Amino acid sequence: MLLREDHDDITVIRFKARKLLDVEEIKLMFDLLYKSVDEMGRSKLILNFADVEYLSSFVLGKLMVVKRKTEAAGGRMVLCNVAPQIQVIFRGPGRMLFDLYEDEQEALRSFTSPVAS
Repeated sequence: MLLREDHDDITVIRFKARKLLDVEEIKLMFDLLYKSVDEMGRSKLILNFADVEYLSSFVLGKLMVVKRKTEAAGGRMVLCNVAPQIQVIFRGPGRMLFDLYEDEQEALRSFTSPVAS
């Protein structure tokens, strides 16, 4: 379901499912993400979607919760390796709802570059 790797104070979460459609499975995955932020203090997150081809809109709401949690803890959440058909879901009125990066290395660099918020 999820693979986690820590790079100092940055946590990379890799979704290991082709489809994120089952509501119960999504709840379990995101409960783990919430715990990473709330209980483990991991507020700098990279969510890697390299293996994901499809997801339900239910995931969008869960991602918004994770984003709010990381920001409230003084960190941020970014996404990488997001397929074009999924990026469409992440587009709000005139902008992307999340910071998207081409690959994991670029996402990691975004946390150390001077322009990172």
